[in-house]
Amino acid sequence: MSRGLGDVYKRQTLNGIAKTSAAALGEEIKAVVFSPAHLTMIKDGPAERRKFLDLALCQIRTGYKKLLSDYNRSLAQRNMLLRDIAAGKMSADTLFIWDGNLARAGAKIIYQRRAYVAALEEPLSRIHSGLSGGREQIGARLQGAFDYGDLAVEELERRLLSLLESARSEDIYHRATTVGPHRDDLDITLNGISARKYGSQGQQRSCVLSLKLAEAEILQQKTNEAPIALLDDVMSELDEGRKQYLLTCMKEKQTFVTSCDDTDFLKTDGEVYRMDGGVLNRV
Repeated sequence: MSRGLGDVYKRQTLNGIAKTSAAALGEEIKAVVFSPAHLTMIKDGPAERRKFLDLALCQIRTGYKKLLSDYNRSLAQRNMLLRDIAAGKMSADTLFIWDGNLARAGAKIIYQRRAYVAALEEPLSRIHSGLSGGREQIGARLQGAFDYGDLAVEELERRLLSLLESARSEDIYHRATTVGPHRDDLDITLNGISARKYGSQGQQRSCVLSLKLAEAEILQQKTNEAPIALLDDVMSELDEGRKQYLLTCMKEKQTFVTSCDDTDFLKTDGEVYRMDGGVLNRV
């Protein structure tokens, strides 16, 4: 009997040992990925920029994934309760339990995100300066419901709890939690102005590349292991200076790059392959 598509499955192994899932394999292998889809990190709203921070932190902070999961679970429960309160099914007095849970987990998330953005500052600035030939200065700042400054976790929790309590009426009206790290943003600027609002397509691409390359540096520093870089269609809309800098950054790193034009890569000492009619051949 022939096998249909439904019978096809993927298998993951590491050093010959089977892994139960791709996610389990991902926990063992550190990687930084860039694709054109990541341009939404600059173009779109805060969700993609929060995702960048959270995915980066999950690779270097033990327990961050669980912390994020706990926060999101409490957030979902609080939002469900807000809908019940708005419908007259529950009392607003019951919110204090979820306010406390959100404030505790939320303060830890803010603290770790803030620390990551601070660590990002130096490599991000250096890499983008090299990528732009010194013409652009990039900036990254974590924005939230209040100025996080250098506040300790305990103070972040206290202020977050106070805001949640103050926002109860508004939250009940909107049937959603309006304050907390789930609404934070990573503000990216070029020469002091918003890259999202005023950056060109090429500048926005360069910002994402700089963020990804800086992420790779931090990942290597924290784990003492150089991550695999997976770069898809990375050269599009970059001028020659930016292309050359990027190619230099790839040297002596395990990097896989896909492109519709291999001209730039033929000038390097890397291995180049072409896909022709579904067959992969080394050039």
